[in-house]
Amino acid sequence: MQNLSFSPEDLAGQERKAKRQDQAAAFASWLNSMSIRPDPNLPAQLQAARASRVEDLRKNRTVNMLEQAGQTELANAVKTGALDGKAAASQMFQMARDERQFERQKELLQLTKGSDTTDLKNFNELKKTNPNLTFEEYMKGKNRKPLQSKGTYRYNNRVIGEVTFDPNTGEYFEYVNGQRSPIDISQARPITDATFAKAIPNYSDFVKLTDELREDRTSMDRLQNYMKTIGNTNEGFQRLGDQMTASLKTLLSGIAGDNWTTLSKEELSAAVAKGQLQGLIGRFRIETVGGGVMTEQDALRIIANLGGDVNALQNKEIVTQQIETLFRGKLKSFDGKRKRHDSAIDALYGGMGFDKVNEYEFDESVFNLKGEAKAGTPTMSDQELLTSVANKSGQELSNYLKTLSQADLNRLLELQE
Repeated sequence: MQNLSFSPEDLAGQERKAKRQDQAAAFASWLNSMSIRPDPNLPAQLQAARASRVEDLRKNRTVNMLEQAGQTELANAVKTGALDGKAAASQMFQMARDERQFERQKELLQLTKGSDTTDLKNFNELKKTNPNLTFEEYMKGKNRKPLQSKGTYRYNNRVIGEVTFDPNTGEYFEYVNGQRSPIDISQARPITDATFAKAIPNYSDFVKLTDELREDRTSMDRLQNYMKTIGNTNEGFQRLGDQMTASLKTLLSGIAGDNWTTLSKEELSAAVAKGQLQGLIGRFRIETVGGGVMTEQDALRIIANLGGDVNALQNKEIVTQQIETLFRGKLKSFDGKRKRHDSAIDALYGGMGFDKVNEYEFDESVFNLKGEAKAGTPTMSDQELLTSVANKSGQELSNYLKTLSQADLNRLLELQE
């Protein structure tokens, strides 16, 4: 078989040979496609003679075309019977394929714009370690364009931080566990800086909003706890007495027995409420006096805004009105922030693992310190309530009353009247 050379100096001669070989291959293909169809009307002797003449014709025509194509070796092989016409045609077809490959490589060389000598040299070096490499594959790899980053997109209710485009295949994808995961870019929505600026808070503002929601929820929890504690205290002289006896019991601790040192629910609540009030002063300073350094007069104004100090002169109805006003304002602020937060979750941050904020639920009864509870029903029947306290007195009764819900306690007081 002819040895092909791909050096630029031999291109013209190789081109002429390729054309001749294509002509010879076409003829050989036609010649070998001929077949002798048996004629049942002819004697077997005549049919054999006819087949012999056709075979001689095929052989002579094949030799003639091989010689015209310059394939002297193949022509001589057919003459001597070393090759039949079919085998000679097969070799010619292989030559034709090689010549077509040569033509393709010549075109690729022309595309290199004068660097063909360097490209052939590099190709031959690479072929030493990769024998199956073709010149076309080498040129494709050489001219391969780099991947392009297309930024952030929202796709299938997820935010993809980095979408990549392959200009060689026209494919958009993301990397998942080191593998390409295709993306239908027509179904994706780009997220740009303008998108953040117009409708979505940036990450810093989003974190700040989340922290504010957490603080608002804590403030409302503290207000509820304060109201529940105040609800368990007495008023006027009874509270003054509770505070005095609480101090006396603390003084006698370690000397007198438990019956003389254990605080009642009212005494304990009055003491706890004073500490809770101090915590609320810091939380509601901004709403009352604004920023800056808090003075003693500012502290008094905040205490007044919270319904007054926990002493004999504190009125539960005033506390209820003041605390409920603060609570409703904080709840309104919380709901507005929650809507902005959840909107940002839907638009972007949900795909990053952030969750929405639940609505704030609270017990309306905490704002009814006098009279019947607005919400909640007793969990025990009237008979169960009366029976549960029938044989209890003193400290045992006080401890038991602490375990009752507000609704059960209110109903029990009504039954005792």
